[in-house]
Amino acid sequence: GYNLFLLHRAGFDAHGIDIVQNDFFAARKVAGANGYSAKLAGADVSELPFSESTFSAVTAVETLEHIYAPDRLKAVTEIARILVPGGSFALSTPNYSSLVETGKRLLVRLPFLKRFFPPMCYPVGEVSRSDYHPYSYHRPVTAGELGGMLEEAGFTVMKTRRIIFVWKNVPDCLFPAARLVESILERLPVLSLLASTLVVSARKTT
Repeated sequence: GYNLFLLHRAGFDAHGIDIVQNDFFAARKVAGANGYSAKLAGADVSELPFSESTFSAVTAVETLEHIYAPDRLKAVTEIARILVPGGSFALSTPNYSSLVETGKRLLVRLPFLKRFFPPMCYPVGEVSRSDYHPYSYHRPVTAGELGGMLEEAGFTVMKTRRIIFVWKNVPDCLFPAARLVESILERLPVLSLLASTLVVSARKTT
């Protein structure tokens, strides 16, 4: 709902997709409270209910890491199918090399430490298709893997950035200072590789 009303405010005719429809009521409430009637579809991103070349842009916010790994290339190819030639695809996903994800992989090996940290989506190992559920499945990809997947699906990667160092629970009074430090860290070539989120923009080649 949050992204839908922001896209609507920016002039887009936005449609929301989720394989699990539990949050549709909340999404409609959030969008409605901001003056927008949410258009939602319960669908698997690997089999989208839209015709070819329907949209000029697609965005996926913190989605890819929850898609079952064997289905990811199919999902990205499906996104390319519904985009017009030259259409844009923007996505964010956890940065595999970040301090956060590196720490999560350590905590999976040392589970007794988990009680000292807030609840998080921890990386999963091998999961059978019958045991897969997007809410419990978390497996980020590296920037190289993601770039290769996009190119194979017919995209050209236009820009890659790594952003966000500030924890969500930083007190309000400290947030401006923390955000200033964050903006500096994001511009430092080596330190930026440790930021929590990978953001990629791509364009459909044909």
